[in-house]
Amino acid sequence: MKTLRQLYQESYEEIRPDRELLEDMLEDARTERSRWIQYAVLRPAAIVLLGVIVLFGGASALAANVGFVYDIIERTSPELADLFVPVQESSTKAGICMEVEAIYLEEEDKTAIVLISLRDTLGDRIQGQVDFNESYSLSSVNSMDASWVAGGCSYAGHDEETGKSYYRIQLSSDVAFERSKLTFQVREMLLRHEAEDREIPLNDIALDMPTKYMSLNGYSLMDWEEYAERYDVAMEKPTVFMESFYIEKTGSVPDDPLPAVRVLDGIPVSECAVDDFTVTGLAYRDNMLQLQICMGDCTHADRHVLPVTLKLADGSERPSWFSDAWHETNGDNNLFFYEFYLPCTLEELAGARLYGHFSRTENSLEGSWKVTFRVEEKEEADIIDVMPD
Repeated sequence: MKTLRQLYQESYEEIRPDRELLEDMLEDARTERSRWIQYAVLRPAAIVLLGVIVLFGGASALAANVGFVYDIIERTSPELADLFVPVQESSTKAGICMEVEAIYLEEEDKTAIVLISLRDTLGDRIQGQVDFNESYSLSSVNSMDASWVAGGCSYAGHDEETGKSYYRIQLSSDVAFERSKLTFQVREMLLRHEAEDREIPLNDIALDMPTKYMSLNGYSLMDWEEYAERYDVAMEKPTVFMESFYIEKTGSVPDDPLPAVRVLDGIPVSECAVDDFTVTGLAYRDNMLQLQICMGDCTHADRHVLPVTLKLADGSERPSWFSDAWHETNGDNNLFFYEFYLPCTLEELAGARLYGHFSRTENSLEGSWKVTFRVEEKEEADIIDVMPD
């Protein structure tokens, strides 16, 4: 019979840390060791410089003007500044290498256009478009002074020869991005993207489906005159439908600042797929075809259906005139819903077919990819020349 000591020793020896985790830890350790060797050499200069700033400017001024302090250090000694904010133009985590290819600043440096690339060093997980799931940021030392930062990210192409996928990020702020050094960071990537056109059957249209009130996260509405002219719609604007659409904030959700609207109350939330699309309602009333689709839980995924198009018997096409979106919870799942509104008469609906472009980006990979670079060095690269053909 084995002793307790032997059993403990055997169980201890069976523990094997993840190889990838060990490699990341070793790489971080080597980087930190190199930085501290430099720090030991330049530390006296840093102390003298910061001491002068504190002596003549005061500790409170130092705390309130970190960007100003860093600017002095940057101008005095770029090497010393690199100790506080080290330059690192590529970052590899979980086998995915992120690299800054080019950057361009405009509008008095308050708008930054950044071109980055992604490459899989372990295989072929990146075949094209990757979604950052709104987890990216671009910052500079003085970005804490900004009252707002807004922007977006768009796919710029894939280079089969190098295996790189390119992305164009545009961010704007009320404070100029610092020209000396910027940091771009991503916390999550959705690696697999699929999209297809699907027909949505019209054989189960309800003429009297129950409704419920929901507070919206967003909506899109096209001007009726422009819509009618562009898509040759002869019917009058569906004012009766719209008048019964909104509710006053004294109703069922009085404390919610978001607009509340009447939506279809079709398939229960408990029956919606968490990781797939579910058509939850299809109804017709007041010269309006309503389509409701649940996108599942999009916390670590991105699913949407755009555009939704009604193809009439005469061959003409009619997209949705109005759409809205909201969230509903089911246990620990936060489900995302879209509802689309397509104006048409009963005569036009006869023989028509409904289609949607279903797009999904999944396979979440979480980490901390962070690159820091000098703007002057990257501005020399022409963004158009870097992007793939």
